[in-house]
Amino acid sequence: SSSSSSSLSLYSKVLRRLAKLEREGATGISFRRPVTYEDVLRSSSLGRGSWEECHAAAKREVLPWFERDGDDQGTFSLSSLRRLARRYFEEGISASLPPSKQFQKGIDAYIALVQQSRLQVSSNTTHHGDTGVLVEVWSSGIEDPFGGAAERAERAGRDAYHFAYRCRIENRGKHPVKLLGRSLDTRNSNNVAEKVIPGFQPIYQGSPRKPVSPVIEPGDVFDYASHTTLTTPRGTARLSFAVEVEGTTTDSDSDSDSDLEAGRVPEDEKGADDLANVKRMIREMSSTMKSNPKVLKQVNDIMTSVPREDLKALTKIIGLPEDAMSPDHLPEMVNMAAEAMSMMKEEDIELLAEQALESRVNLGEILPHTLDLLRSGDNGRISVPALPSTKSDIITDGIRVRVESHYVPERSSPRIGQFFFKYDVQITNESTDKTVQLMNRHWVITDAEGRTNEVKGPGVIGEKPVLKPGEAFNYTSFTPLQTASILDLETENVGSMAGSYGMVFWDLSALGSALDFDLAKARSLVVEIGKFNLNATSDQQAVETNESKNSYAVTTQIKLIHGPW
Repeated sequence: SSSSSSSLSLYSKVLRRLAKLEREGATGISFRRPVTYEDVLRSSSLGRGSWEECHAAAKREVLPWFERDGDDQGTFSLSSLRRLARRYFEEGISASLPPSKQFQKGIDAYIALVQQSRLQVSSNTTHHGDTGVLVEVWSSGIEDPFGGAAERAERAGRDAYHFAYRCRIENRGKHPVKLLGRSLDTRNSNNVAEKVIPGFQPIYQGSPRKPVSPVIEPGDVFDYASHTTLTTPRGTARLSFAVEVEGTTTDSDSDSDSDLEAGRVPEDEKGADDLANVKRMIREMSSTMKSNPKVLKQVNDIMTSVPREDLKALTKIIGLPEDAMSPDHLPEMVNMAAEAMSMMKEEDIELLAEQALESRVNLGEILPHTLDLLRSGDNGRISVPALPSTKSDIITDGIRVRVESHYVPERSSPRIGQFFFKYDVQITNESTDKTVQLMNRHWVITDAEGRTNEVKGPGVIGEKPVLKPGEAFNYTSFTPLQTASILDLETENVGSMAGSYGMVFWDLSALGSALDFDLAKARSLVVEIGKFNLNATSDQQAVETNESKNSYAVTTQIKLIHGPW
C-alpha cells in the first residue's frame, strides 16, 4: 500500500513536469548531457557524432536501462513520454524486479526528467536551409569555477550566476562550410545586455587558446563549449554564427530544394528560424504596399525587372495559374499580387509563410531582392523613407571639415553583418588670421545596434598637415563595421561616425613679420567632425562577390536558467 501510494505520487509529479514543459512550448525532450566547466576546458575534444547519435548516446548515459520499445533513439515527444510513464507505473518497469527496485528506477527516471526538461527549455536547434547547417545550442547553470571557496564567497552577488553552454554546428548540406566567427548578446532577466561580443569574432580553442576558422565538411560536426555570467539567475543568450559555403557559384544552386531537405530535423524544430524570417519579409512587403498607394498602379513597371524565377515562385505561392507568367497576363498578375499584399492581415501572413515553406520556395531570398526593386523605383514612383545623410559639413573657429562616406560592396558581406566604407575628408582653413596644424584624430563609430567604438591616433594617414589661411588638405580613409545582418535591419543605415581633430594654431597677428611657427608658441584647438551616416547602398548597384553572396548568418537564442526549473 505504501509503495503504491508513493508510486502514484511520483506518477503525478511526472505528469506535472510534462505539463509544465508543454506550457513552455516544448513538444518533447531530446536527451542531452549537462554542460560543465570541464567541457569548456576540453572544448576541442568534445563529441563529433550526428544530431541523432549524440541524443541517443546521452540517453544511454543518463538512463542506461531505459528503452523505448526497442528503439534506442534519444528524442521523445511529450505524448510518447506520457504513454511510457503510464505503462511503467501501471505494469512495472520489469516483472523480474521487486517493487522497491522498480520504485528506485522510477525515482531515477524522474530525476532524469527534471534534469532533461531544464536542458530542453535551455536549448534551441536551428536548421538553415541555404547552407544545410544544423546548429544546436544548450546551456547549464554551474557553480563559480574560479578560485577557492573564500574567493567565491567574496564575489557572491557580483556576476554571481555562471553558465556553461555548448554549440554543435553540423553540416547537413552538400558543400563544405567555413565557420568565420560568432557574435554573442547575453541579457539578464531585465533584458539588460551584460556580455556582448559584437560583429563576428573568432572562436578560441586549444591550450593555449587560439582563434580557429574550421571548415566543416558535409556530414561533419564542429562542437565547442564556452562560459558566460549574469547578475540574475535567468536570462537569454543570442548567438549568431557567420558561415561561408565553399565550392558554390554566385548563382543560386538549382538543387536548393534538396538542400532544404538535407538531413532529418525534428518536426517541432524544423524550419522555425526560416519561418520567422519569411514572416518578417512578408510583413515588410505588406507594410510597403499599405503605406504607398501608388504601388498598386505603378508596381508593374518595376516588377518587370524582377527575375523570372522570382515571379514564378510568387505565382506558385499566391495560387495563380502558371500561364500568369505570360506577357498578356503579367500586368494583371502583378497588380493582383500587390493588391493582395496590401490588404494582408496577420493571419494571412502566417498562412502564406507556412505555404511558402511547404512549397520549398526560399522567400528569404526572393522577398529582399524584390523589396530592393520596390525601394529603387525612379521618377518618384514609390515613396520610401529617405536614408540619413552620408555627408557632414561643419566649421569650428574658421576651420571647415567636410566628410562624405561611400559603401564598398565588394569588400562587404552584408548577410553576416560585415560592412566596409571609405570616407573622403576635406579640411579647409577659411580663417584669415591663423595657421593651423593637425596633430591627432578622435573618431566615434556607432553601429546599427547602438554599440560604439572609439579610434584615436596621431595625425591622419601618416601626416600632420599644416594649413595656412585659404589652404585645404584632402584625404581618403577606410573603416570596417561589424553589426547585425542586413536581413535583420529595417533600413540600409548600418551606422554613423563623428569625432574631432586635435589641432594647434598660431595667431598670425601676434607672430609679426618673423612668422616663427614654434610649437611652444602655438595654442590648442579642437575642431569638430560632424556626424555622417554609413549607409549600405551605392549609386551603382554592384553585384556581391562570391564571398558575400555565399556568406550567411545563422542565428539562434537560448534561455539561461540557474537553479531549479
